[in-house]
Parts: sequence; C-alpha cells; structure tokens
Amino acid sequence: MQVDGGAAVIPEWTLADRLRKARQHAGMKQKAFADALQVTSSAYAQWEAGNSKPRELVAIARRIELLTSVPAAWILGVESPTPPKLPRLDSNQKPAGYPFSQVRRGQSHLTVVPGAAAA
Repeated sequence: MQVDGGAAVIPEWTLADRLRKARQHAGMKQKAFADALQVTSSAYAQWEAGNSKPRELVAIARRIELLTSVPAAWILGVESPTPPKLPRLDSNQKPAGYPFSQVRRGQSHLTVVPGAAAA
C-alpha cells in the first residue's frame, strides 16, 4: 500500500510502544520487567498500555537502558530515527566552514593546500 505518492512514511512511536519494544528486546514478561525496574506490575502495565506515564520518566528510561542496553534517548523519543538531510553542493561549492584557504587543481586530482593564501 502506498501513501502520499509513494513517499516513505515513518510511523510515530509512542512511549508505550517504546517501552514494549525495549521489554520484548530483553525477552522479559511484564511482571519480571516491572520488578527489575522496581515498580509495580500494574503501574508498568498501565504505561505499556498507554494509559499513564511514569512520574520519573527520565529515571525509568535510564533504568531501562541499564537493564536492556536500549538507549534512554530512544525510550524518551528524543533520538531522531534518521540523520538530518544535508544540503547538496554543486561541484564548485565548498561546505561552510571549509578548513582550507585554497584548493589547487592538479592534472587528474585536487591538491589541498592547508593555509595557502588565495590567489
């Protein structure tokens, strides 16, 4: 099924989805996972169902990271799923902050001369 003219669609993951995926990655049942996080199984079940959120969300995310090696940033949803797109440069453009003052054209390659004065 294609949506939006064939453009890629990345579904939004909720905190509940991320908690469930981290627990499943660890291969644990809800009760065992809740016990390892030192919370009640009913509280954890409510988080995973999306009915409530932990009061100390960052602390819980850090505990999950220690338990599962799943980054806390991913649990919190602050880690981007894809790297940001960089602008395309034409062949004659230099990126901003280019560290070299001059580039000399050789016969079959570019010779980079750090610190050379621009002619």
